[in-house]
Amino acid sequence: MKCVKYALIATVIGGSAIAADLPSKDMPRAPTSVTEDNSWYAGLAVGGIYSENSWYNNARISASFGYEMNSFTRIEATYDYKHNNHSNDRSHTGMVNGIAQMKLPFISVVPYALAGTGYRLADVKNEAVWNVGGGVRYEITSNIEIDGRYRYLSDYNRHRDENIFTIGATYKF
Repeated sequence: MKCVKYALIATVIGGSAIAADLPSKDMPRAPTSVTEDNSWYAGLAVGGIYSENSWYNNARISASFGYEMNSFTRIEATYDYKHNNHSNDRSHTGMVNGIAQMKLPFISVVPYALAGTGYRLADVKNEAVWNVGGGVRYEITSNIEIDGRYRYLSDYNRHRDENIFTIGATYKF
């Protein structure tokens, strides 16, 4: 009888020790993605414009501020400053873009497409504008990305078309 008693005590003590190592139901789940969704970001880019079979003699600086809603969508506000050294034409453009993206598994490259509308204040003419385009972002760290982007920007009458190429960096907060 003593053997049964000792065996029962050993089972209770051993079972309690094993149960103590099991995770609690209240334990938070491990993250499923390296990149965290729902994040704010800001970026800065430089580039040029190709139009009418030639490169403009200009400089373009773009600043962006956006919000990544989930793995597939972002919304972004951009400001562009353009200065053409040849004609001394300057313009300021503000845009709001919707971005559809596809985060690829096991790689830090994110291709995306964008479309949006805005307004351009220019020496030549102030006008409403729209743009479509796409690009690729490469994640260097969890907070810093390199962004290469193409945008086709035009007024609604299609009198002043621009093919804009930029490269820049983005910081996630």
